[in-house]
Amino acid sequence: MADYYGDIGEAVLNVTDYDNNPPIPVISTSVIQQMEYAINAAQTTDPDSDYVVAYEYLIDGEITTDKYGYENSDNPKDLLNPGMAGIKGTYIISTPLSVVKHVFQTSGTHVIYVRAKDSLGLWSKWSRLNIDI
Repeated sequence: MADYYGDIGEAVLNVTDYDNNPPIPVISTSVIQQMEYAINAAQTTDPDSDYVVAYEYLIDGEITTDKYGYENSDNPKDLLNPGMAGIKGTYIISTPLSVVKHVFQTSGTHVIYVRAKDSLGLWSKWSRLNIDI
């Protein structure tokens, strides 16, 4: 269609379908002293190159929801909101810290879980690491 002056314009619109993939948490530990450990998730990556903006740590607890997804206020059955995907143990919720310290109270095998959230709000599944102290 021509405008008032008879000029014809053209617009090009590129639409990209972007599926957001969840981050992939990677856990490692290092001894600080005796029973004190650094739990490190700094090697966590996002396949879409989004920023990782939050982490959750669950130490010696139980996972109640192990799926990826967005925080949900409409359906509390999904339990993807911070602090609602695990129970018991030591639960550090929705922190921007990729490294946390923890002092274990007993020797033996301990289980560490970490999940991560990208800048688009998508939480990952939990990653698990067993350590022997």
